[in-house]
Amino acid sequence: VFQGFGAYGYRDQRFKYQLKGTWIADRTTWTTLTAYRRVDVDQIGITDVDFSSSAFTAFNLLASNQLNLTRENTFAIGSDVYRGLRITLSLRTRDYQFRPIGNFRFAYMPSPGDTSDIRSRFQTTVLNVDMCFAPRDYFLINDNERVQVRTEGVVFYLNYTHGFRDFLGGQFRFDKIRLSADYTKTWGLFGRSHLRFEYAQTFQHLPYPLLNVHVGNQSFVYSQRAYNQMNLFEFITDRSYAAAFDHHLAGLFYNRVPLIRKLKWREVLTAKAIYGTLDPGNRDLIPQYDKGEVVTPFSTFNLSEPYLELGYGIENILKFFRIDAVHRLTYRDVAGARNFGIKLSFGVNF
Repeated sequence: VFQGFGAYGYRDQRFKYQLKGTWIADRTTWTTLTAYRRVDVDQIGITDVDFSSSAFTAFNLLASNQLNLTRENTFAIGSDVYRGLRITLSLRTRDYQFRPIGNFRFAYMPSPGDTSDIRSRFQTTVLNVDMCFAPRDYFLINDNERVQVRTEGVVFYLNYTHGFRDFLGGQFRFDKIRLSADYTKTWGLFGRSHLRFEYAQTFQHLPYPLLNVHVGNQSFVYSQRAYNQMNLFEFITDRSYAAAFDHHLAGLFYNRVPLIRKLKWREVLTAKAIYGTLDPGNRDLIPQYDKGEVVTPFSTFNLSEPYLELGYGIENILKFFRIDAVHRLTYRDVAGARNFGIKLSFGVNF
C-alpha cells in the first residue's frame, strides 16, 4: 500500500509532504512492515496522538500558535503474536524546529542555567514498543484494510519509548512509559459505559515538548480523548494519572417524552480528571528570555488539585450529530481559562 500527500504553505513558504509504504507480509497475523518520510507542521499533543477525528485535529491547528516543523523518518513492524495481542516495534528519527509564531516562543538550555547556549531546535532517535491486548475484539478485513471493532470487556495498552543519544542524530537518552486500560460495559436498558485509566511517566530531564503534553481542545469539535475545556499546551508533566468516563443512556429518559421520542435523541454524560507532577530539573531547562524576547511559560498542576471537567450532551441528532456542554470545574480562575463550552461532533454510533 502506497500513500502520500504534498502541500505548500504560503506563510512560511515551505513544501510539506509525506511518502509512506506498507507491505502486508502475512494476512493471518496481519504482519505489516511500514516505512515513511514526513516533513510537516506539527502541534505537539495533537498531531503526535492517534486521533480518529481528522476534524478535531484540523480545527485545533487553526486555533493554535504552538507549532513546529517536523522532519520524521520511521520504520515499523507490527504483528498479532497471540489472539488479541498485537505488538508493534518502530524506529523513528525526528527533527523538531520551533520558530516564533504569534505570541508563542519556545527555547531550552541543554545545560540548566547556561544562558549562553539557548536553542529552539533538537533531534531525537527513539525505539517505540507498542502493545495492545484486546482478547474480545474482532476485525473486519477488506482487501488491504483492517478495522478493529470494539466489544465489551477490557483492553490494555502499553507504550514504551527509549531515546538514543548520539545515534542517527539523536541528542537525548531517555525512557518513557504509558500504561492504559479501557473498559466497556453494556447495562441493558440503562445504556453503555466506557471507562479509561492512564498512567504516564518520563524518567529523564528533557525539553518540555518531549514530556507529557496533555491534550487540550480549543476548537468547537468534541473529542473523547482530549480535555475539551483545557487550552493547548496549558499543562505539562513528567508523571501523570488520568481517568475518563462517559455513559450513553440510549434514550432512557428521552424515550419517555412523546415529542422527543420521535426524534430518537440519546443522552450522554461525561467526566474527565487528570493530575500530574513536574520535576524541577525539567523546568530548569527553560530560560525566561531568548534574544530579548519572553519564552512562553506553561502551567503545572497545583499540589493535590487535579484538572476536572464534566459534560452532558445529546447524540443521534439527525442520526449523525452530537452536541456536548462541558464545564471546567478546577483551575477556573487562571488567565485564559475557558470554564464552559459547547462542542459538536459527528459519527454513526450503534
